[in-house]
Amino acid sequence: MKKLIALAILFMLSLNMVFAYSTEKIVGFTDNNEHYSIGQYQYPQGIFFDGTYWWVAAGDDDGVTKYNYDFTYAGFHKSFKSKDDIVVDIYQKDGNWYVLGGRNNIVMEYDSNWNHVADYNVLPTSGIRISEIIYVKDHWYILSYYDEKVHEFNSDFTATGVTYDLSSCGSLIMGMDYDGFNWWFSAVNEDKLCKFDDNLNFLNHELNLLPFDGAVTSVYFKSDVSKFYLLESVSKSVHVLDATMDKTCPIDDAEIVMNSINFNPGTICELPNGFSVGSNNVEINCNGAILKGDNVVNSIGVETTNSNVVIKNCNFENYDLGIKMQNNDNGELVNNSIKDSLNIIDIITSNNISISGNSMIYTSLNMDKEFFVTNTDISRVAF
Repeated sequence: MKKLIALAILFMLSLNMVFAYSTEKIVGFTDNNEHYSIGQYQYPQGIFFDGTYWWVAAGDDDGVTKYNYDFTYAGFHKSFKSKDDIVVDIYQKDGNWYVLGGRNNIVMEYDSNWNHVADYNVLPTSGIRISEIIYVKDHWYILSYYDEKVHEFNSDFTATGVTYDLSSCGSLIMGMDYDGFNWWFSAVNEDKLCKFDDNLNFLNHELNLLPFDGAVTSVYFKSDVSKFYLLESVSKSVHVLDATMDKTCPIDDAEIVMNSINFNPGTICELPNGFSVGSNNVEINCNGAILKGDNVVNSIGVETTNSNVVIKNCNFENYDLGIKMQNNDNGELVNNSIKDSLNIIDIITSNNISISGNSMIYTSLNMDKEFFVTNTDISRVAF
């Protein structure tokens, strides 16, 4: 019976891999003259991508505008003129929209249908003007370009009291984004793109923005294509830079991983003995990286005996067993591929395991490959 189940599952293992959000480590830039005009409204100041459409804060027109992927107008503009404010940035979290009012230093929350939810007075209006907002590491971060600081807030917009000084970057700092490793800021007066570390310590002036036509008032890193989108307010345009990515493997052979890891796309890891996850609540997002074994006996691409472990977007090659989960409650295996390995996946004594979008690849097909399930409650199987 097990052999019949294995054959049926192998027949279904065709199939789709999708590319998820990745966290990139950027080591350089290339300008390939990719440029878009967004002259629909005056003085655009903030930019955000929701997975399908671009949204631009329209600045002096006090609204947000929706654009297609190629920055052609998508036929939607939301006005905030009744708020008597200057709309300087837009952000989406959990389906709701957060619009930054730069005159009154407020955050305006709207639901997915643009119904008003709440306003948050985040900073005093005297001597401070806010320009960008982002949600990272369970906190909101709001950039103020008058005092060159980033202000940290809890998820409910209560202040933590923590601020970060950006004066080493320059003055009139208006653009901000975070790539998972480093923070990036645009200093308008100096025409510089500045790089800060994960803890917001200044590293260097990474790029001269002077050749670009207009003040860069917003910075957006689109990780799935490894591109930086620089919004230029005066020229009402978006200039795109290709980011050069660090392909260094973030783990060592046989390493016990204790924290979540995001690989850079294109990474190839030589891991003859694979690796293991040694802690609960860990997500391994390979972003299409290849993890290569060496046909070592009893080698496992990844194994874990912890709960709430997610393995996704990984390509395992040449292992005795691709993936092993034991005593793992609420785990997920998503969009992984297992190539030329003796066995595929082994799930033992686990509950509520979700499996979807995985595939198997064999350069010489051997239908004796096995998928093992023992004392396990699998919540969703969709290979």
